[in-house]
This record gives sequence, C-alpha cells and structure tokens, in this order.
Amino acid sequence: MRLLDLATLAYVAFGLAVLIVARPPFWGVLASIHAIAMTLIAWRCSVAASSRPHWFREWYPFLLIPILYAEIPTLNHAFLSTARDEWVRSLEAAAFPSNPAASFAAAAPWPALSEPLHFAYLCYYPIIYGPLLILYFQRRLDSFRATGFAVAVTYYCCYSIFVLYPVRGPWDLWPLSGAQPDGPFRWLAVQILAAGSSTGAAFPSSHQAVAVVQAFCAQRDLPRLAPIIGVLSVGIGVGAVYASFHYAIEMIAGALLGLVIALGVRRWLEYAEREPQRDRSKTRAPV
Repeated sequence: MRLLDLATLAYVAFGLAVLIVARPPFWGVLASIHAIAMTLIAWRCSVAASSRPHWFREWYPFLLIPILYAEIPTLNHAFLSTARDEWVRSLEAAAFPSNPAASFAAAAPWPALSEPLHFAYLCYYPIIYGPLLILYFQRRLDSFRATGFAVAVTYYCCYSIFVLYPVRGPWDLWPLSGAQPDGPFRWLAVQILAAGSSTGAAFPSSHQAVAVVQAFCAQRDLPRLAPIIGVLSVGIGVGAVYASFHYAIEMIAGALLGLVIALGVRRWLEYAEREPQRDRSKTRAPV
C-alpha cells in the first residue's frame, strides 16, 4: 500500500473518530459511510498493488477531496468558537498596523487591480488538478504520485485543523463591504464561495497552501509551468485578502504550511532516489 493510500485512510479514520466523539446529527449514517470507505480503500489498494496501474487507484484521493471538504462543517460544529477568530485577529493586529482584509480594498478600489487579483484567486481551482493532469497524461507516474502525495497531505493537514480548530474568517463573519469594484471575476469568485464554502475552513488557507505546494513541485517536474504557478500563488494570497475572503495571517499560515510540506516531500524524494544507488554500491564487487 502506497503512502498516499495510508494518508487517505488515516484522514478518513480521523473523520470517523470525530463523528463517534462529537456525534453530530446523523452521525451513525456518516460513520458507517466512513467505515465503508475505509474498507473499500484498503481492499481496492491491496488488490491493485499486484496489478497494472488503474486510473481510479491513482485519482480516487483527488476525487474525495471535494467530498471531504464538504463534510467539514459537520465534523467541526462542536468545536466552533468565536474565540478562535479573535485569536487570529489578535495575530493580525500584532503583524499589521491595520486589518488588511478590511482596509486593502477600501484603500485601492480600482478595477484594474481588483479583477486581476480575483482572477488569480480563481486560478486556484485549475492549479489543484492542472499539473496532475499534465503529469498523468504524459505518463510520468512517479512525478504524478509525488506531486499528488504532497497535495493530498496538504489537504489532510488543513482539513484536520479546520475540524479541531475551526476559524470562520471574514467571509463568514463580515457582510460584503462593497469596497471591491464589481466585475466578472469578482462576481464569479463570490458566487463560488457562496455556493461551496465550508464554515470554519479559514485558518490556515488551504488555497494558499496547495498553491505553494504545486509551485514547488512544478519546479522539479514542470519547470516551464513553475513560474506561472508561482506568480498565481502570490496572486491567490494577495487576492484573498483584497477580496475580504481571508485574514492576511491565514494566507501567511497557509504559505508556511505549504512550504514545509513541499520541502519535506522534496527531501523524502531525494532520499528515496539515493537509496537504490547505495544498495547498488554495496553489492558491487571490489576492484
């Protein structure tokens, strides 16, 4: 069983444990679904381990990501507290002279700034799957799996924090200020968040964390694409604050988390590449 399979099983088991302890509405049904999912993942991965690569085994964690995100408000309901938002705002006050999520757009209400920043924020969605699709269809499975592992672990870390330490963020707590100029990208970003945002999933920003991870992974596997993802990841962080979707400190925390995971996966890959060379050198006959 691959590390990605083990990480996915661990997160689904974590969700099962939270359901049993917190007992939200319909927790028995949801716990049964988690237990069935764990069984299917373990069974399918053990069977697939001795067969040729199959698209479902490669992609199932990334098909689960939106579902796992959607269940966060069910898992974290018992842990919601306004004190956590107050703590994040206190960090914001210590780091900045004013609250950027409240003051940035009011100080620069320019369509020429607003629309590119909202466009960059929307690019988060193709950044999740775009590099993975490119690597998969290029049949570079080792690179696909390494990038996929880094992305999935980033999500599982963020989601675990969202469950146990939920922060609602300005999108949930504040009314739309109207400081941001109207425009098609602004409108689309607001519609997407209104339709699919999960309560308590603000700190650290998974948008920023995943974008940073993809930028670092692309340096290794898609070097021509890496500068584009890097610029867009900066735009995602700045755009989320300008749009009042996130506190600035949430984006900084997401960037740091993504950096740690990306560097950790890179070190692990370098170690894994060195080990076969060491084994060959040990078995080489002495001259």
